[in-house]
Amino acid sequence: MSGLGVMTIYDAHRDFQNYSMYLKELIKDSDVNMFIDKFRRKHKMNHSFFYDYESDSEGKLKYVFWIYCICRIITLYLEM
Repeated sequence: MSGLGVMTIYDAHRDFQNYSMYLKELIKDSDVNMFIDKFRRKHKMNHSFFYDYESDSEGKLKYVFWIYCICRIITLYLEM
């Protein structure tokens, strides 16, 4: 257990924080694309999965809507 101590844990925590900041900086402009790509994959696997989104003039995500088939059926039924 030599070498393991409070300083090592503190250093690991600091390293994790640094990596987390680096990762956030790396994906900051692509996180919305990753999010929407996930919805595209879900829709491709299950065509009853519906999603829509809206971006502002700068391309930033404003609104996201998603719904599964059973929810759509209930919504259509309630609109009757």
